[in-house]
Amino acid sequence: MHIGKLTTKYIIPIGIFALGALFIIGIKFFVIKVSVDQAGVRTRIWGVTRGIVQKDYGPGWHRAISTIDQWDLYDTTVQTLELAKEPSHLGHDERKEAAIRTADDYDVSADLIVKYQIKKGAAWKLRQDIGVGDRYKIIVENETRDIARSVLGRMVERDLYNPDEKRKRAEEFKIQLTERLAYRHVDVIDVLISELRFDPQLDRKIKN
Repeated sequence: MHIGKLTTKYIIPIGIFALGALFIIGIKFFVIKVSVDQAGVRTRIWGVTRGIVQKDYGPGWHRAISTIDQWDLYDTTVQTLELAKEPSHLGHDERKEAAIRTADDYDVSADLIVKYQIKKGAAWKLRQDIGVGDRYKIIVENETRDIARSVLGRMVERDLYNPDEKRKRAEEFKIQLTERLAYRHVDVIDVLISELRFDPQLDRKIKN
């Protein structure tokens, strides 16, 4: 009787531990968690029907068997692209701002802020058309720089320090960027031209 009690005493904790271990293994190898600020894209890599599942998976736990499913998670919040000078660990500024050549041949640096977001329900399309990871962010930046050269490049000296002209250009910028990124499954929330810096020659001319 005494031996039976001792056996029961140890078997129950071992059983609980084993169940806990199985639960952890199950979470790690058979399910995936999609957070509230994410969209999950599932690709069937084995089975009768293979390929990207044509829907976004919302927050919660989803099946993720490693030999059958491949998952990619995308940020669904509003994201920010900022093209501006940034201090580097070497102690000097890293030039990330957009380089512009005006219509009257002056070099101008533009600091730009773009707010954008993956279209709702379109993360799987983004994965299908563009690929995994942050490739779409590179496209957003490249399109932003290209439009900056065309929209801001039509400005002339007198436009550069005119607030109304800058707002007008920002609106045109947003329209063009929205059109280009629409088929990339990205929504443009807003575009801000935060600062225009002139080359020293033009800066002196404006001050005079």
